[in-house]
Amino acid sequence: MRYRLRFFRRLSVVVLLGLGIISIVVFRYSCRDYRSSFLSEKGGLISAEAKEIARDSLTRTSDFTLQGSNGLIVRGRMRTPTRGTIPYPAVLVASGIETGHLVIEMLDERPSVIVMAIRYPYTGELDFSGLKAISTLLELREAGMKTIPSLLLALDYLSDLPDVDTNDVAVATVSYGTFVGVPAAVLHPRVKRLIVVQGGGNIGSVVAANAHRLEMPLPPKVSGWLGELFLKPFEPNRYITDFAPRQLFMVNSPGDLLFPDESAKSLYDHAQEPKEIIWYSSRHVMPGELEIIKELTEIVVERLYRKQAIPGDRDSSSRFDRP
Repeated sequence: MRYRLRFFRRLSVVVLLGLGIISIVVFRYSCRDYRSSFLSEKGGLISAEAKEIARDSLTRTSDFTLQGSNGLIVRGRMRTPTRGTIPYPAVLVASGIETGHLVIEMLDERPSVIVMAIRYPYTGELDFSGLKAISTLLELREAGMKTIPSLLLALDYLSDLPDVDTNDVAVATVSYGTFVGVPAAVLHPRVKRLIVVQGGGNIGSVVAANAHRLEMPLPPKVSGWLGELFLKPFEPNRYITDFAPRQLFMVNSPGDLLFPDESAKSLYDHAQEPKEIIWYSSRHVMPGELEIIKELTEIVVERLYRKQAIPGDRDSSSRFDRP
């Protein structure tokens, strides 16, 4: 019995010492301003290939591959109108990790808006149980460092397309896509507006709110601190202040289990005018929940792209509320 107790005490010391060393290293690099690094890794767009994979009476869908001057390769999917008045507004969607470029298939067809999304470089499992939480956070950090330059290169391509209205290029982030979409939108000068759907700032509070659900081995507050430490380069609050005077539009759900109200308010409070936030009673959108995706899309379309709204859609104004 004493041997087991001594063993577990030693193991605890080793684990805490390892966490301490990792935290010191991560903290050292997290304090850096990664903006120049993201832009440098993006480089310039040197080639772009697009292959049409589907077409109907309203739109055509293509898969694209981009190459940057510093070796960055970006793949994604884009849906372009086949009718309507050229040039078209354009939106780059940064959704959750599980969705990536497949979000294009989940959105209703819009005859007058170009929609784009990229394939994320993260291919691991989101396993935060036990000591795997450390390796998962490290993998997410590495993937995020590649994703932001990839989004920036995709924005170069999107804003240079001849059918795109360069005065109406937007980034729309959904859920965890906020952590990479906000930095990309702020850093790219040709983005005119930012749409944040069920996302927010203060990564630590988001990780803490999801600690039990993710089966993280540490108490929520400690898990939040650790998550904030590892993912600090992607903290939206570090960037959003510099998005002004461009427009920020947020759609959040009161009582959201993944992004607590304080997270949404934190991002909104850090942002400068012009900005707007709408509270809409809904569950947090998950991959495959097409009805919720449609409802949230309609809010954005009605508020920002009124001319693209579909006549006859049901009125959802009764679902709006304050937290």
